[in-house]
Amino acid sequence: EMQRNGMVIGGHSHKHVALGTLEPTRQLEELTTCADLLHRNLQPQASWPFSYPYGKPGAYTPATIDAVRSLNFSSAFATTVGSNTIGQNPFAIHRIDPKDVRL
Repeated sequence: EMQRNGMVIGGHSHKHVALGTLEPTRQLEELTTCADLLHRNLQPQASWPFSYPYGKPGAYTPATIDAVRSLNFSSAFATTVGSNTIGQNPFAIHRIDPKDVRL
């Protein structure tokens, strides 16, 4: 129903662990399970974003980014607040805190 109403669904891992604390092969297993479940249970989408569990530095690593990319996720979001610029790594997108936005 959410997809039918225009929502894009993304990944967030299978067991919600801080992926950066796992060995790279274990990270890939965790992320592969997540991706498989998404593709098996949802309709195809133009893009599949990912959001790192806990999202802070150390909760994901360069190996995590490589694994997310290898599973064809289109981008990934961290929890660190900051600006995003054209050309930055689409697998390390910062959050924007609404209290810092002026209209």
